[in-house]
Amino acid sequence: MSGRFEAIVGQAPVKGHFDRLIDGWASGRGGLHHAYLFAGQDGLGKRAFAEELAALIVARGRHDDAYERALRGAHPDVGIVEREGDLIRYEQVTRLVSELSLKPFLASERVWIVDEADKLHPAAANKLLKSLEEPPAHVFFILVSSEEESLLPTIVSRCELVRFSPVARADVLAMLRARQGLSPGVAGALADVAGGSPGRAVELADDALGEDRRGALIDATLRAVGGERVAAEVAALVTTFERRATAAVEERAAAESAAVEASIQDERDRAWHVERLRDKARRDGSRRSRRVAMWCADVVASALRDVWVASIDRSAVLLNGDRRAAIVVAATGHPATYARALDEVARTRRDMLLNVDRELALLALFTRIEEVCAS
Repeated sequence: MSGRFEAIVGQAPVKGHFDRLIDGWASGRGGLHHAYLFAGQDGLGKRAFAEELAALIVARGRHDDAYERALRGAHPDVGIVEREGDLIRYEQVTRLVSELSLKPFLASERVWIVDEADKLHPAAANKLLKSLEEPPAHVFFILVSSEEESLLPTIVSRCELVRFSPVARADVLAMLRARQGLSPGVAGALADVAGGSPGRAVELADDALGEDRRGALIDATLRAVGGERVAAEVAALVTTFERRATAAVEERAAAESAAVEASIQDERDRAWHVERLRDKARRDGSRRSRRVAMWCADVVASALRDVWVASIDRSAVLLNGDRRAAIVVAATGHPATYARALDEVARTRRDMLLNVDRELALLALFTRIEEVCAS
């Protein structure tokens, strides 16, 4: 391997495929497809892989200044389209299409990443489809989706499909064991909860070494199962978690902007780079806030799943094995009750994907969990 895609855990077949493609394309011995669709569950590194591939394209396979600028979000020939609110809107795709005929600014190619492509508004999807059918020779598209089935079949057919697979538990566990401060028991539990997702495992590990949001959410879920009224407390907790995540993004963006302002002499060039970094920070903050809320819903689901399993068999393997004692104590009801509560989490998670007010959604979720478990 060439040292490319090293930050991505697992996905060896995908890494090897693109490593060879980039080598052949950069030396004139082969070609890249004009459009790729990266598909697979959340947390597998699809977005990060797309960003690195885009950086390699504008840098012609080299790890040079163009590559580094692209990874920082400061290369004019790499564009990213993300949903605004609940959808990627027609106006966003219209802006993209209007730029396709423009020549690249610095590189020989231009790359457009469409993240969460399954969130394209139908009109936006049809607008993009026309460009996917006959793009300019210098343009590449990389679509990223965790819900491939929600995409227009015609869009899927215009792309080369690249599937990202869940990472083996042993590999996720090895990654977690390499982190300082995690006990073997906690590392094993987090590897189970991660469900083959390195991204989720990293978040869980960071949390275990810091705030222990997972512990707070599991505790609240078990209290709700036991009949306590915790809905308002949980909604406030999740809002706090989201704000802290957004603040961390803003702090990092401020440091990056300060570094750019100190290193670029030309005023117009400096202003352009700073604005690009601010745009990236807004996108990252919104995405990070949404991911935190979804992560919280997933933790609640894992805790309820464990209560359901323990209500059937107290000796069964639990996802949150490091919390076994508390989970077994809480699992005193009928399994059907906990199955209904799990259905409520699944319904709320679907609502949250549609960008409903997340605080209200979680408040309503725990109110329903309390009602279901009390009935």
